[in-house]
Amino acid sequence: MARHLFYNGRIWLVVLVWTWWRLPETLAPANRRPLSFGSVWSGLAIIAADRSAIGYGLAAMLLLGTLYGFIATAQPLYGQAYGLGDRFALAVAATAIVQSIAAFVCSRLIPQFGPQAVGMTGLATYLVFAAVALIMLYLDALPFWLLFLIITAMMTMFTWADATLGVLSMANLGKIAGTAASAFGAIQQLGATLLGSIIGQCYDGTPRALLWGSFLLGAIALALAFRAGKSQRQ
Repeated sequence: MARHLFYNGRIWLVVLVWTWWRLPETLAPANRRPLSFGSVWSGLAIIAADRSAIGYGLAAMLLLGTLYGFIATAQPLYGQAYGLGDRFALAVAATAIVQSIAAFVCSRLIPQFGPQAVGMTGLATYLVFAAVALIMLYLDALPFWLLFLIITAMMTMFTWADATLGVLSMANLGKIAGTAASAFGAIQQLGATLLGSIIGQCYDGTPRALLWGSFLLGAIALALAFRAGKSQRQ
């Protein structure tokens, strides 16, 4: 383990040195900010005052939490509850392949319809699929093939929403893009990890925790994104 960590550490060091040496600063000199505590705090204050950025950023965090919840429960749900065993990895891989295709399609839709339309459509459709899955679960009519199709559809819509919410949260923050990206990245990863862990801890041998977590977090994310869109238009 120690040798593995040491090897990875050397790789990261090489990448850091190469990036520092070869990758130039792309931000225009007029928009550059000094690296200081005062500059960072003033940037955070600008972010906190932007209701649109906060709304979209929190929506992205909640949606990412549903993905982490899926990751936390996929193995016991697919492998044990539905009896796939080690083949659960093939089901997850199939969903990931569909997500890759969805990302490509999303890149073609955004120039035509705009990130807000694509993101809100993806988020609303994600919520509809989660609701359908819950209804089928409580009707005791959710075999694996149907669960797999619905979750794959949900992850497809997740890809659309996730690809656009981050962009929308940064729309007004171009002059502090570095600070904003760092702040949102830290908050979203921390919050999503916590939310995904809660979904994982609530797992009871059925898809209930994953589906309820996806539905509730998706609903709150949709509400936040809707309000953020209204704030952006005002």
